[in-house]
Amino acid sequence: MLADRCISPPDVMQAARWKMSQLAVAGHVGLPVPQTLVTNEPADAASFAASGPTIAKAVAEVRVETESEVLVGETFGLDDTFDPAAVRPTPVLLQRRVDKVADVRVTVVGRNLFAVRIVTPDGAPLDFRQTKPDDCRFEVFGLPGAVERGVLGYLDSFGLRFGAFDFAEDGDGTMWFLECNPAGQWGWLEPFTGLDMTGALVDLLLNPTSA
Repeated sequence: MLADRCISPPDVMQAARWKMSQLAVAGHVGLPVPQTLVTNEPADAASFAASGPTIAKAVAEVRVETESEVLVGETFGLDDTFDPAAVRPTPVLLQRRVDKVADVRVTVVGRNLFAVRIVTPDGAPLDFRQTKPDDCRFEVFGLPGAVERGVLGYLDSFGLRFGAFDFAEDGDGTMWFLECNPAGQWGWLEPFTGLDMTGALVDLLLNPTSA
């Protein structure tokens, strides 16, 4: 049956898209989560932003195609030009900014974990996706046991068999959960790391009961 040849059930993937439920589940399984506020109340947004360095992003994946380009929502830091009234049209996710030394992408295929530390050059944008991969440094490493248990527990909570997790690693080595894309890209990492995530996905499709 076709259902046996899907990485994760479509309904499960849809339920796992929303940032608020992602953050709640991540905290439940023991992954560190930055202080977060979702609001469209200007006063609440202003108070949160005034209490410490803050980033903003959409509550779900944002992707708009026009005739000439594809626009993708990105994470950005708030500065003195932030107008709290800008949040009024729709809820916005505000989060305490992590003073990160690296981004970490953890791609999980079944029970196989592929962890890559991504170091962007000095002065790079907050969102590492805005930096060309050729300008980044990629380091394959083994996850701490608590993080490994957390990401597997996270996937189990939703019923997912794949997840592309994004973490921010601070100077103390703490990995802060940011989000998990249940259908995230992986191919762009393979040339820089030698990791065979494609092979792991093929194996999972051929042996769907292995995970």
